[in-house]
Amino acid sequence: MASITSLPLHLVADILRLLDNIQLLPPVVLSHRIFYSALLDTPSLPLDILRSQIPENLLPLAIAAYTSQKSVRDLHGLDAESFLTKCYDTPLGGLLHLSLGQAIQVGRIDDALSELRDEFTLCSLRRLYGVNSDEPISDDQGLSAGEEYRISRALYRFQIYRNLFLDKEVLDKEQDLFPSGYGDDDYYDDEEEDTKPEKKQKKLFFDRHSPWVNEQLACVYDYLETRLTGVMLTILSATPAYRQVVVNGFQWGENLTEWLTEKTQLFEEQRCVSAL
Repeated sequence: MASITSLPLHLVADILRLLDNIQLLPPVVLSHRIFYSALLDTPSLPLDILRSQIPENLLPLAIAAYTSQKSVRDLHGLDAESFLTKCYDTPLGGLLHLSLGQAIQVGRIDDALSELRDEFTLCSLRRLYGVNSDEPISDDQGLSAGEEYRISRALYRFQIYRNLFLDKEVLDKEQDLFPSGYGDDDYYDDEEEDTKPEKKQKKLFFDRHSPWVNEQLACVYDYLETRLTGVMLTILSATPAYRQVVVNGFQWGENLTEWLTEKTQLFEEQRCVSAL
C-alpha cells in the first residue's frame, strides 16, 4: 500500500477534508510537511472542512459571528450599519476561502454556541415534558431539524448583536436587548431618538427579520441572562472578595461558554480553599 506521503497534494487535501472539526487540522498540519504543503496548495481547505462541520444554512451566520467582532470590522473599516448591510447582501461576505486561523476562530464560535444550544435544548425539553434532571430525554421528545436550526440561529444572532453593539459598552451601565416598548408602533417615533446612529443600526438588525424570529432571539436572551445571573450570584455569595473580579471580568462580546467555565472553576477552587 502506498504511503500517504507519496500521494499528490490534491488527494492529500481530499483526505484532510474528511476531518469533522477544523480544530483537528492544526496538529495534522504540524505533523508532516506533506499536510502543510496540501494546505498551501488548497487555500479553500479550511472553509471546506467548516462546510462539513457546520450545516450549510448556519455557515453564513457562523462566519458573520466571527467577522462582526470589532477587531475584525476595524480591519475592513466597517461600522455596525455597513457590516449589517454587507452581511445581508452577501451572506458569506464574498469569501471564497478562510485562512486557517480565521477558520479556527469560526469553529470555536460554533463549538461554544453548539454547547449552549444543547444546554438550552435540554433545559427546555425537561421543562416541557416534566422530565427530571436524572432522567434521559427520549428520542421522540427531541428536536426536529427545523427546531434545532431556529435555536442555533437565535444564538448566532445573539452573539452578532453583542459583537456589534455591546462590546464597547461600560459594564456598570444597564443594557437590555429588548427594551421596554420594543415592537410598539411608536417605538421609533421619537425624532430625537431616531436620529441616533446606533438606534438606526439596531433597527436594521431587527427589522430584517420577522417578529417570531426576533421572539426566538428574545427567548435565548432570557435563558442566557438567567444562566449568567445564576452563576454570578452563586460565585458572589460564596466568594464576596472576588466581586470585582467577576463583575469586571466579563465583556459581552466574549465567548459566554468559556467565561462561565472559567468563573465556575474559580468558584470551585475558592470553595476548596475555604474548606481547608
